[in-house]
Amino acid sequence: PPGVEFCYTLKASGNFGLEGELSEPTCASAPTEKPRDIQIDVYKNTFSFIWGAVEGAVQYALYRNDEKIGNIQTPSFQERDLKYDTDYYYKIAALDALNIESEPSVEVKATTHEFIAAPILSSMNSESRITLIWNEVEGAVTYTIYRDGINISSTDGSSFTDPMPPGKQYCYEIACVDQYDIESDRSNSHCTKVPLAAPTGVRADGDVTSMHLNWNEVSGANYYKIYEKVNQDSMTFIEKVKSTQYTVRSLGFAADVCYVVTALDMDGEESEFSTSACNVVLDPPHFTIQNMTVIEPSGNGVIDALETCSVQFALFNDGQSPAHNVVASVLTKEPNQHLVIGNPIILDTLEAGRIKFIDISMEGALQVGSGENEFELIISSREKITLEEPYLFKVGTAAMIPPDMIVADFSVSNDFNTHYIPKNEIVRLTIRIQNVGEGFTESVDV
Repeated sequence: PPGVEFCYTLKASGNFGLEGELSEPTCASAPTEKPRDIQIDVYKNTFSFIWGAVEGAVQYALYRNDEKIGNIQTPSFQERDLKYDTDYYYKIAALDALNIESEPSVEVKATTHEFIAAPILSSMNSESRITLIWNEVEGAVTYTIYRDGINISSTDGSSFTDPMPPGKQYCYEIACVDQYDIESDRSNSHCTKVPLAAPTGVRADGDVTSMHLNWNEVSGANYYKIYEKVNQDSMTFIEKVKSTQYTVRSLGFAADVCYVVTALDMDGEESEFSTSACNVVLDPPHFTIQNMTVIEPSGNGVIDALETCSVQFALFNDGQSPAHNVVASVLTKEPNQHLVIGNPIILDTLEAGRIKFIDISMEGALQVGSGENEFELIISSREKITLEEPYLFKVGTAAMIPPDMIVADFSVSNDFNTHYIPKNEIVRLTIRIQNVGEGFTESVDV
């Protein structure tokens, strides 16, 4: 077998049993076959060799362009990092256990692939999709598109449109595919997203010292930011919310304000401003007195002595906003100790466009005189709204008709049943008083 040395000697023999001396030994081994069936697989600038195993071979000598590049022990070999687009010539010889090389194999030729550079990737701004663009690469037949490391498509052009939802970032890479259906190195990783659209349908509805804002939902939005548009170049941040509505409070009555809204995605990136929505906060409450009526039991329209009545006012809120804790009180313009005015009246709420009646009591004392008395109605509220003009009114009073008191009769009585007053005696004098006038009195001093 190949690789094993055998030694031989010769001796001559003649007739009559005669023999010569042994020759010097001669040693030799069977030659090793040269390698056959060499196959080469080319990948970019790498060659992978495989051939049939040679009987008796313990190593193989490799030659590239007639230069030995090394010995290996197996019938396969891979050579890397060769020059692109270059021809190489290889021969392989088998080495036996005696380190004797066989004849070289048939020379085989292999050519590395043309170098395909990785493209340079970027993108274009788009409001509804991700548009990737890259440079055309010489030798590329098609391009493979990767999104977040996953192969999603291929194209023979130098652009690609990916209709992804807005607000989320995706990272892309591109690889060239050559004529051998082999990919190049991947491009730079380019991360981008479809930007959020600005909110639409923003509406501002004025209310009492507040403004209600509503807008349409934006796809991909996590939050919304509300700004007051102070002027064309100035915005004041108000609040960040998750819903598509918000109420701005503590505004002044009749304030004319404008607002804009932006959308924020999961990374906190903000959309463009929406179109502005403007409106006017409702006007404040406004008080007017529709009428005033004196309600008294005698029916004569004035306050008589010892008479209790009420003065009724019809208070109308003709503003756009309700009034709260409305306090109504009456003050006399000239002090009159014989005319008693009742306590102030408090209304919890007077809605806009509504009338409520206020009754404030007045009472004439016995000594009240006849005449007209001037008063002023005072109105106040929690919103600090009062009557625009002082509301003055007059209420008449009537004095009591004086009584006419006379002694109608009298009598004298004592223990002796005499009807005169004896000297130094104590008697009982009974007097009958009569009011012969039209007025009355509460008491008489005798």
